Amino acid sequence: MRIVFKIYPQRSHYNATFGLARHFIDQGHEVIYAGILPLRSHVEAQGFTFHIEPEDFYPYVEQQTNRPKLTFWHIVRHWREIKRSARFLRPRYTRGDSFNRLVRELKPDQLMIDSPYTLLALSLYKHGIPFSMIESMMNLNRAPGCPPLDTTYVPTGSRLSHLWCELHWRRYFLKRWILGKIGLRADFDRKFVLSLADSCGVEHSVINFDRYFHIGLRDRPEILLSPRELDFPRELEPHQSYFEDTLDLNREESSADYAFGPVFERMQVDRRNGKPLVYCSLGTAGWRYQGAEKFLREVISGSAMKSWNLVISIGDTIARESLGVIPQNVGVFQSVPQLTVL
Repeated sequence: MRIVFKIYPQRSHYNATFGLARHFIDQGHEVIYAGILPLRSHVEAQGFTFHIEPEDFYPYVEQQTNRPKLTFWHIVRHWREIKRSARFLRPRYTRGDSFNRLVRELKPDQLMIDSPYTLLALSLYKHGIPFSMIESMMNLNRAPGCPPLDTTYVPTGSRLSHLWCELHWRRYFLKRWILGKIGLRADFDRKFVLSLADSCGVEHSVINFDRYFHIGLRDRPEILLSPRELDFPRELEPHQSYFEDTLDLNREESSADYAFGPVFERMQVDRRNGKPLVYCSLGTAGWRYQGAEKFLREVISGSAMKSWNLVISIGDTIARESLGVIPQNVGVFQSVPQLTVL
């Protein structure tokens, strides 16, 4: 069986799927990743086949310092240009060009679709090809006593905590309604989503709006790649399941800072002699979050002269010079071989 993966264009999203892809290959299936050219070498380094697409629905944000910060207030301040861009994208949702071309060129027997493409995936119902959804974050479904993922609130399980979680969900849904109503997010516009579902022959009952960030599809398998232990205690819906063996321990790292080797070797010797090792990374697109540099500076200064070594990965868009004086027990790198560190 030919299984095609369509994954959001960031290395972190791809990394999360390699264990699942390896599982399919071990079962005798053919696996193909479809994506844009900058991610080809990273995927092929793992031994997987990569099909180059001319463009992606989503921009490739890695190593692009001109991309905006991910904040609600940035969206509010720049709503005019964002709305113009969103208006341009709506016909692309309706046409379903991305998946139409993919189906025509690769003729898959099964598609594995990353959750950011859920709205685009509605066009697949017209093709009649089986597909499943992949979620690399936590379970996005709303559940009693579990807050949405855009809050730092820690639930306690009490009645008051349940009420507080409910208020957080209502606040989140209000924000989502506003962004959809003023035309900034097509996937947050309930009327547009249902209209698109009608054009694709999808029953309204299939669409799950009662969740964080992306809509859900109740009639398609949803594979959760984040470990169950990192989520809040909750019941899964019948179409949801965890893939427990998600980490590919044989993953080949496609990049690492040239200075990493000797520094890490010294820290390994220290660790064998009883000095703890701490690892810090904000992820592939961590630089897009407001205050990322300030946070990293505080982590570094807070580690100075402490009884541990710190390895910190800052990405390609934050300048090492902007982080101040680097203590002797801290190694700051643009990128590190993450599995080696872990």
